[in-house]
Amino acid sequence: MEHPGHLPDDLPETAGVSDLGKDLTDLIRAARLCLGQQLPLPALMLLYAGIDTAGWLAADDPKDPKRFTEWVDRYLLPRLAPNVTALELWAARCGVLHTMTAESDLSAAHRVRRLSYSWGSGPLDLHDRLAREGFSDTKAAVRVEALIDAFEAGLNAFSEDLAVNPDRRATVEQRAKSAFHHITEISKSFGT
Repeated sequence: MEHPGHLPDDLPETAGVSDLGKDLTDLIRAARLCLGQQLPLPALMLLYAGIDTAGWLAADDPKDPKRFTEWVDRYLLPRLAPNVTALELWAARCGVLHTMTAESDLSAAHRVRRLSYSWGSGPLDLHDRLAREGFSDTKAAVRVEALIDAFEAGLNAFSEDLAVNPDRRATVEQRAKSAFHHITEISKSFGT
């Protein structure tokens, strides 16, 4: 007899690339749902976590601190209006995830511009407004919906790269084994 809390032997041992792809797609969906409920900060937190994961999957060295910016440069920025850099998005990610602010060590040291965000019915031309008001050296603007769309398109491009690069796909498959496990059915022997 199995003890409560012990997983039965017939559960899958590893997650797969398709599970991880679904999880990333779910993050995009959840970010959009957050925006629909006027929750931009949680939307950004989900988005930046997704970009972190994509960078981890794509990096030659998964511990390389540049994995986020390299993924952003290769897959996200080509699909986003060219008014921000990968390092600015990294700094914004640090501020949002670590302190829930727009400030990061890099922006405080004036090494990058601090990002401002607009969404929903907010101004579409926030970046232009900041430039007109003389803030273009210290602040940049991003539309949250555009960032989400660019992340989704970047994931699609990354997926296309995996389809033609078996070595890269093998690396991603290996990393996917340590991804979050989805247990949707528990056998009767588990005590349900």
